[in-house]
Amino acid sequence: MTGSGTATTKDRLLDAAERLFARDGVHSARIRDINELAGQRNPSALHYHFGSRMAVVEAILLRYQSAIDVTVADALDRIEADGREPDMREVVAAVVHPEVAALDTQSGRDCVRIIPQLLPALSRNLRAGVVYPATLESRRAPRLHFAGEVLDAFGPIGGYNFAWAWATGRTAGLGAART
Repeated sequence: MTGSGTATTKDRLLDAAERLFARDGVHSARIRDINELAGQRNPSALHYHFGSRMAVVEAILLRYQSAIDVTVADALDRIEADGREPDMREVVAAVVHPEVAALDTQSGRDCVRIIPQLLPALSRNLRAGVVYPATLESRRAPRLHFAGEVLDAFGPIGGYNFAWAWATGRTAGLGAART
């Protein structure tokens, strides 16, 4: 959620959609309720600013992940600035701690409730060719790379499969480095 007292209409719509998508479900939350919670009298405000329900979902998740990515990048930069070879524990902590810290916010908890609602569609999308297999980059959203069980193209692999997560993470990371 935005922390500024001067939130734009788009920010207010994103905040409202995030809250209602988490509470009611991405496909069950009513657009009218989102517009109302955002203080919009125009019933078409959400569609005017975003175009579709899924574009709003993408904007919410991009906002969420972008904020975390800044914190992760700063932590990794500090590790590299030490001039020594970092150990795996430091790197994992730099990546995991910001994700965990996000759960201390309502927005972070809301996003964590939204993400699982999208996983079946993302898995189907991989099988349907929505990402480039060599880089795991989205065909529709350039520079967006997927990894982990989101891309489980072979059916449920059960629980958290770290080998799959690391392999797809590496592939997505290498693909992102080339873009």
